[in-house]
Amino acid sequence: MKKTMIKIFVVITCFVLLLSIGYGQSYTADYRQANAITTDSLKRKLKLANHEDTVRLHILMRLVSRYRTVGSADSAIYYAQQAFTLATKINSPEGQINALGFLSFALASIGDLPKSLESALEALQIATDNHKEKEASAAVTSIGHTYLQLEDYPKAMFYYRLQKSIGGPGGVFAKTHIGSVYLKMNNLDSASYYLNQSLNDFQKRHVENWHVYSLLGDLETNRGNKELALGHYRMSLLVSLRQNLSASIARSHIRLANFYKAIEQPDSSIFYARKGLVESESLSLKQGQLEAAVLLAALYEPIDAKEALYYFKMAAGIKESLLGAGNIKTLRNMISENEVRQQKIEATKVEYQNRIRTNTLLGSTVTLAFIITFLFRNNRVKQRAKAKIEGAFNQLQSTQSQLIQSEKMASLGELTAGIAHEIQNPLNFVNNFSEVNEELLSEMKDELDKGNIEDAKAIAT
Repeated sequence: MKKTMIKIFVVITCFVLLLSIGYGQSYTADYRQANAITTDSLKRKLKLANHEDTVRLHILMRLVSRYRTVGSADSAIYYAQQAFTLATKINSPEGQINALGFLSFALASIGDLPKSLESALEALQIATDNHKEKEASAAVTSIGHTYLQLEDYPKAMFYYRLQKSIGGPGGVFAKTHIGSVYLKMNNLDSASYYLNQSLNDFQKRHVENWHVYSLLGDLETNRGNKELALGHYRMSLLVSLRQNLSASIARSHIRLANFYKAIEQPDSSIFYARKGLVESESLSLKQGQLEAAVLLAALYEPIDAKEALYYFKMAAGIKESLLGAGNIKTLRNMISENEVRQQKIEATKVEYQNRIRTNTLLGSTVTLAFIITFLFRNNRVKQRAKAKIEGAFNQLQSTQSQLIQSEKMASLGELTAGIAHEIQNPLNFVNNFSEVNEELLSEMKDELDKGNIEDAKAIAT
């Protein structure tokens, strides 16, 4: 009964999906036409801006973004290389970093992982040298993708978290990528948290992202929620069709093929795997070709050994071109060199920080010594000034006391002189009267001697 219900559900879903694809193809035709007009318009603008290097660089980057979005890797690589050359000519680190970041993505999409990693590392180096780390979001993301393909999940997580810390529009995609790493590590709760956060962020911006829907489909497949998984895969395909994302359409078909294989619907799985393979081949998407070929080899193994062998050989050849001994060795060497360079950078940073700390400590010590010396000298000056002030004050007090004493003595002298004057007047009178009396007594004595009693009495009176 359960299997019957699943089959009915799958049939209905496939019918709805086919209708949606029909609508999506109609929509895509219009979108492609509009996109072609926009691309042609950009090319015309590029021709007209012959001597305006800054304008040309801006147009070239728009063309790179346009071709990368629609999955035309060769054109994206061509214009990214032109953009990098022009950015170098006009000495624009931002242009160099962005061009190399997009070039790294385009190279990875065609399976040239060594050159992809080389471009990303060069972009990161230019960003570090020019203190423009925020411009390196694309390069950091591309390095994370490389580590994810090498199944080095801790390193991939490091670069995706670095992408998230850089901020900007890349922060939303970083949550998607972090969720994809947790999904690979089978940490479903953390994967669900980041993927749903990413979906909410995109919805707030009124943006549809096919990748987050496809990853949510993988999440629900791992949880056993087949209906939810199919709904997410369907949305992933619809978004890819609406936006004419050729590479994403190929990947969405491959994910649907994996889904139908998981629910034991080999015919549907083969149908979508073949579509994904053809689309990946037309776009030179090595990773898509590899996934589709591996899937088809497994699907044909129990029913057609010849077809299974054909796809197995195809997968082996693609895998060798992607992750063959030469490429792996090159990648490992590049990664090792980058890690050594990063260690040197970190060591330089630590040395620089230690130097700053030492210089800061030395500067603080010198400043403190200067302050102490200044305060000591200032204190001595104050002490001397205080002593001078106290001496002057004591002298002033002494002078004041002397002045007061002088004033007292002067006042006393004036008082004494006044008193003496007051005494002298009566004394003079007394002296004068005494002298007159002496004369009168002498005259009275003479008159007595003469016998003139009357005259003597008169004098006596």
